Amino acid sequence: LVDGDHDIVITITDTVGNVSTPVTVSITVDTVAPDAATTTLTDDDNNSVGGTTTNDNTPTVTIALPEGTQVGDTVTVYDGDTPVGTHEVTQADLDANPSEVEITTTPLGEGEHSITTTVTDSVNNESEHSNPTTVTVDTLPATTPVTEVQNDAGNNIGGTITSDNTPTVVVTLPSDVSVGDTVNVYDGTTVVGTTVVTQANIDDETVAIDTTP
Repeated sequence: LVDGDHDIVITITDTVGNVSTPVTVSITVDTVAPDAATTTLTDDDNNSVGGTTTNDNTPTVTIALPEGTQVGDTVTVYDGDTPVGTHEVTQADLDANPSEVEITTTPLGEGEHSITTTVTDSVNNESEHSNPTTVTVDTLPATTPVTEVQNDAGNNIGGTITSDNTPTVVVTLPSDVSVGDTVNVYDGTTVVGTTVVTQANIDDETVAIDTTP
């Protein structure tokens, strides 16, 4: 049957041609899947994380509902081929401006993920997957670095008394540090020096940070 409304009429005819009273059953055939949705990913601070690295392993996926979405349709978020979140569309979702839904994913593992969404109607016609959005989850802190405190002459003064009130902290960078990471030097709980790691630092495997007085 083609898509649309149909009245199905059923009769039984016996061997001598007597026809039963017809029974009519009305059905609607719908084989057309909803349109694909568009999606964005944000972290707990509402920062866009699509195409980036985040320490939020349960990002929020915002789905702009395509035209024709109906109450009762199901929006599904996929990590590759694995569903990681669903939402049943309500009238409030459709009345919202913009018409969209937010789904927080189940916890994602460390590493890169390809996030897509689909919309499935009430008779299980599922849309094409949306264009994939990649996100890399990194919740592991960097390895603890090795440090040496030096005076202006470059001598190691760790554990000694010095007249230099702005000693230099030389940090040997661990292998898992990346460009853009931040190295902080603390005096107790107070930050007294900071630097952002560059490729040159990684090539040298060290950074030198002069402390504040």
